[in-house]
Amino acid sequence: MSTLLHASPPVGTAPLQALPGVRLSDAVAPGGLAYSLVGPPGAPVVVVLGGISAHRDPSGTEHGGVGWWPEIVRRGGAIDAEERRVLSIDYLGGRGASARATPGPDGVPRCITTEDQAHAIAGLLAFVGIDGPVDLIGASYGGMVAMQLAALHPHAVRRLLVISAAHRTHPMATALRSVQRSVLQLARGAGVPEKGVEIARALGITTYRTRREFDGRFGVAPDWSRGVPRFAVEDYLAYVGQRDAELLDAEALHCLSASADAHRVAPEALRQPTTTVSVAEDTLVPPELVREFADRHGGSCRCIELSSRFGHDAFLKETLRVSEIVSDFLREVRA
Repeated sequence: MSTLLHASPPVGTAPLQALPGVRLSDAVAPGGLAYSLVGPPGAPVVVVLGGISAHRDPSGTEHGGVGWWPEIVRRGGAIDAEERRVLSIDYLGGRGASARATPGPDGVPRCITTEDQAHAIAGLLAFVGIDGPVDLIGASYGGMVAMQLAALHPHAVRRLLVISAAHRTHPMATALRSVQRSVLQLARGAGVPEKGVEIARALGITTYRTRREFDGRFGVAPDWSRGVPRFAVEDYLAYVGQRDAELLDAEALHCLSASADAHRVAPEALRQPTTTVSVAEDTLVPPELVREFADRHGGSCRCIELSSRFGHDAFLKETLRVSEIVSDFLREVRA
């Protein structure tokens, strides 16, 4: 069981230079690592990490805003902050108050790696006074970071639950994200970086979700009222793009997109008991890639495969099933 050596503020920013034993790449600009640490002192600690648009407040209760996992991290939920100490962060280089990426020679933000994120979290654990290994839950990009943390700082992690992530990126996922980054660069050159985010994230949602969901959700007949065909799915993509442009700026999206594609970890390096969750319809992280990780895992690895019309976004949308998986994982940890 992880315990706190001293009281820590529930929300704060730890200066990077103050994180014990942390040496980050020069892609990380000076600054800090923003975090949220809630729950009763002395309770078991669980670190919760989400996708690239996630932030340090998964429940949405600390900032009074919108949490990215409010149905999972809540009072009486699968992750109950009244029973556990819950630690989350704003990613380096991403949205929120953490340090940004340094610019490269062409002005494009440099790639802050999943190794950088893992090293920073390891230092944060010591900074806030957490003694002993933690339980670790990571989904999507957060699953990649979770793997790195377990591999690079094995004594910091007791066991981990990884959802919709693998030890490497599939080339098709890299292909899709590279197109998104090209859009970002083109829009930046045109002086409209926010429009690039809108288009890139609209393209992204077509990889997060599935053909089955779109076929059942949107009609195929266009609206001709403006003299040209306009489809319902176009309005949805425009909405997603505009919404996400308010969450992620172009630099953050470019940095973390490249970080996901550069991600590599040797499965053999992980010794902690691990549970993986994959989704049959996931375009970005296909189940066979997750099974490859499990087959090469250096310890015990349990695989769960779901089917969901939400594809990669199942961890955000399949609340009941994901709650069961998280509850089972934490129940096993407690036992």
